[in-house]
Amino acid sequence: MYRGGTSAQIAREMKGYQLDILGISECRWTGAEKTRVASAQTVIYSGDEELYKGGVAIMISHSAVKLLIEWTPISYRIITARVYTRYRRVTIILVYAPHDKKKEEEQLQETLDECNKNDILIVGDFNTKVGNDNMG
Repeated sequence: MYRGGTSAQIAREMKGYQLDILGISECRWTGAEKTRVASAQTVIYSGDEELYKGGVAIMISHSAVKLLIEWTPISYRIITARVYTRYRRVTIILVYAPHDKKKEEEQLQETLDECNKNDILIVGDFNTKVGNDNMG
């Protein structure tokens, strides 16, 4: 999302798939903020403080932004958002996990420990490898 026009392109795809909430890995924005993009979606994001690398964001449609209760930037690889749904409140944890990083695993575990166990949704890019052949 660092390049110009990328957030507008993502917003078009989001609308095309009729999504109200979309998790984005590697947004490459710095800092942590809640902002509104030109296409009327709200973006909450958590990125590195100095470098345009990594970063996670959650894009929320104009109609669903009123469902956002709170959000917390944990690090440039983890962000949480608590939203109302039709039946209950849900905590969304968006994770962009690199290979073999213990620090991020500890941050994720701490985040999970702080959440209500009955309403957690974990999404993201975990860079997982399955099986014995990890080529590629």
